[in-house]
Amino acid sequence: MQAIQKLGYHPYISGIIYILGAGERHNAEALLQSTVSIIPERKEDIMNAAQQLRQQGMQREKLHLARNMLYKLHLGIQTVA
Repeated sequence: MQAIQKLGYHPYISGIIYILGAGERHNAEALLQSTVSIIPERKEDIMNAAQQLRQQGMQREKLHLARNMLYKLHLGIQTVA
């Protein structure tokens, strides 16, 4: 989250947020490249933020898989907590 906050305010960021909220599915890579093309001087920060988002997504996926496994074994999360 620090890398995302490091981007700070930029007039185009509100446009990107609008695009994300438009309700359509977007290609993450295309959005990333568009953002870098809008703010090329912040490419490193943008790429770091993207990496953090990927890692968070992977952690959520692992948690989801673990919960499903426990559910299939008729165990609750409290079993391993």
